[in-house]
Amino acid sequence: MNYKTGELYCPDDFDLELLIKWPIWLMTEDENDPDEPMMTPVINTINLIPEMLDNCIFLKIIETNFYAVGRYDFHSKELSAISIWDEEMKIWNIPSNMQNIHMPMVFQAFCQIEGLSDIKFIFSEIDVDRAIIFKLPSLKAYRHVK
Repeated sequence: MNYKTGELYCPDDFDLELLIKWPIWLMTEDENDPDEPMMTPVINTINLIPEMLDNCIFLKIIETNFYAVGRYDFHSKELSAISIWDEEMKIWNIPSNMQNIHMPMVFQAFCQIEGLSDIKFIFSEIDVDRAIIFKLPSLKAYRHVK
């Protein structure tokens, strides 16, 4: 599948409106400043595919008013580099810095992953930057968490 990307954004400029509009982002670099990390939205699909290796996807934390982003790894089927939107401070924050969240958390992807919708991940250890697939909707398969 061919996908199209949009204009470059600095990750610090992400807001919820942009992420709702485009739930898949790819890391890239600015030709004018290669040291500055930049991201570009995937603008023509909400289906994350293996060709989108260096990605960042938008997530809802189930049963809360919180949103998050994370990098999906196609090999391990896990999320890492997780950040949560701190509405009070208007910044992206790592989970261990958030005071008003409860563990475990369940993230629901706003995008499809390899054609599957309603994928959920469980994040059970605040100091471990990893969330694992909890529910695959097409298989009705659940992965047990230790």
